[in-house]
Amino acid sequence: MSSVGVRRGERIAQLVADLSGERLQAQRVLDLGCNDGGFSLQAARQGAREVVGIEGREANLAQGIARRDAEGLEQVKFIQGDIRDLSPERYGEFDVVLCLGVLYHLDVPEVFEFAHRVASVCRGYALVETQMGVAARERVEFEGRIYEGVWYGEDVAQPGASLDNRRSFWPTKASLLNLLADVGFTSVAEVLNPYVPNLAAYRDHTLLVAFKGEPMRDDRGDRWPQRLPKMVHPAQGLRYFVRDRVARRRGGGLPSLFR
Repeated sequence: MSSVGVRRGERIAQLVADLSGERLQAQRVLDLGCNDGGFSLQAARQGAREVVGIEGREANLAQGIARRDAEGLEQVKFIQGDIRDLSPERYGEFDVVLCLGVLYHLDVPEVFEFAHRVASVCRGYALVETQMGVAARERVEFEGRIYEGVWYGEDVAQPGASLDNRRSFWPTKASLLNLLADVGFTSVAEVLNPYVPNLAAYRDHTLLVAFKGEPMRDDRGDRWPQRLPKMVHPAQGLRYFVRDRVARRRGGGLPSLFR
């Protein structure tokens, strides 16, 4: 495994430990698009009660099955299947859902349908690691909502590519955050530490923690815009002070709570 792969594994292990703690011993973990089962086996070693890894390519699972059997990790179940068929009726519900390097290999409308399916089986939190569009070049509609992003060409012959679609849709960060809210995740946090240098350098890569909680209000709040105004506290310099004064006259500016 590459050094980046090792650091990714360590980061996910730390997150699961921090978020689940001793409760992991009573929790079910789902690893979507599990490849060779590395994250699935890691969760089992950390003490997860049950782990289900779903992978579309049988050849990718061979190494994971061999390692599972060699280590006697009987709580791990590997399934060859299409993650786009995910449903609570088929697999039940899970406390932890690992959606690592999967979302950006799906086309429209599957990427949106899959997000709904992830939320439907998640009763705790999901770790979503994905690429994002850095420009809103394309606009697509799903269930009355507009999402923006870019198209990405897939080479289905590659072991880490999509199963059968020739292109995938990468939502922008704003659209990704809106999508997670739309499917029922009540809060989303971005993971900045543990720091993985080779990944942090990429502006189009992110790792999010999406929580499936109880909404505190009926509406889902404001949607993330594609562009945010560049505001800074006026104490940072004269130009920011002037911008704030102008914004206040227009009914904006730094909220009084932070002045």
